[in-house]
Amino acid sequence: MAANEQETSNHLLVRTGNGSPRHVVMRYRDAALALFVPVIALAGCSTYAASRYVASADTGQALRAYHGKATAGVGPFAAAVPNQREMKCREKGHFTTPDGETFEEFVRQALVSELTKADLYAPGAPVTLTGRLLTLDFSQGVVDASWTLQFELRSSNGQWVTVLERYPIAGGADPGACRETARALMPAVQQLLAKIVHHPGFPRLLNTSR
Repeated sequence: MAANEQETSNHLLVRTGNGSPRHVVMRYRDAALALFVPVIALAGCSTYAASRYVASADTGQALRAYHGKATAGVGPFAAAVPNQREMKCREKGHFTTPDGETFEEFVRQALVSELTKADLYAPGAPVTLTGRLLTLDFSQGVVDASWTLQFELRSSNGQWVTVLERYPIAGGADPGACRETARALMPAVQQLLAKIVHHPGFPRLLNTSR
């Protein structure tokens, strides 16, 4: 080390020729701060999981009208944005499906749950239902936060129906906006499937003839 430099435990003190200090270069403290700032940023980024699907009483009541008259299997579902498992929420958060499944699989499992509870689900049934998630989006405005889901359900008999659901999200403003968005996904899918089974074209999906 040069004669006019003296190193302490956390900085380098540089002196001029007459022995007076000229400036201080902070070595170790700056390094510690540089590591600490990303840790703070990471700590502020949270991930929220949506609730697992619970069958709806309204949908179940509508489906029970077909008990003993029809059954249906459920095939694969697709999506306009396939294989998506999480979405970014605001600047510092994400939300995901309950178990890391894709959003289209979450909707498919929800339909299976509803049909199973109504005793209509049968993998070997003459009719198989498949779905396509055409739109899955959300807005987080302070007064108009909502989920938007557009969904098409098709039958192997050639019939199909399409429905649109806009489900309000409580507490659209920060803090907690991401948590509320994740929490609203499950009831939004409940409403989506309720619209499907109440659609005038739904009975045709269960017909065994084209």
